Amino acid sequence: MNLITIKNLTSKVHKGIDWELKKGEFHGIIGPSGQGKSYFLKIVLGILPALEGEILGADGTKWVSNKSNIGVQFQHSGLISSLTIGQNIMMPLRVKKGLSLNYAASLARFCMEEVQLDHKFFDFFPAQCSGGMQKRASLARALSMDPDILFLDEPTAGLDPIVIEGYDALLKKISQKGTTIIMVTHDLARLRNLSNRISIILDGKFHTGSFQSLQNSDNLKVKEFLESYVRTVAGF
Repeated sequence: MNLITIKNLTSKVHKGIDWELKKGEFHGIIGPSGQGKSYFLKIVLGILPALEGEILGADGTKWVSNKSNIGVQFQHSGLISSLTIGQNIMMPLRVKKGLSLNYAASLARFCMEEVQLDHKFFDFFPAQCSGGMQKRASLARALSMDPDILFLDEPTAGLDPIVIEGYDALLKKISQKGTTIIMVTHDLARLRNLSNRISIILDGKFHTGSFQSLQNSDNLKVKEFLESYVRTVAGF
């Protein structure tokens, strides 16, 4: 079942993209810098416009992000600096669901536990927390709505490998619970370990499949992109 189906999406950097997001999958988007990975995500979320094409939901009608049950973690966490970690996580619960302060606080603490963020940081401001803690808080906020689809835009950019390893373990856990995840990243090794399917964006077009099927692609640019990754991993 497709949760999102995109037909002939064209923008300033994309050229007639056809693409679908399947229910329950972990879908990674990767490609060289400047190819429009984050741009694509923002079009799907309705933040930026497309020039042509349509985005359809599971029922075949127009898909609208703000009318769907989604969670979003932006590239730089997107925490509001004037709010505490707890208040940041509580915000969608208070604004979108209209929950009471006490109930929202209880759910926020539960979400902190889910991402292994100690309750002692509930009253800390983002500036008082490390980059890894901020990323976890941002993920907790995204999960607070119990989303059907989780959008992640370079969620671990700038973090050290040990923190990234712990973050990826969390994503696996979330994915195994049935949440559909779409993640933009530069790290193909991570996508190889996490994703069911991968979309490589090259020259404004998507090339989608499993890592294995993409390795066997007849498209020379796709093969060159993946072979470059293999050479880097192999150290030659």
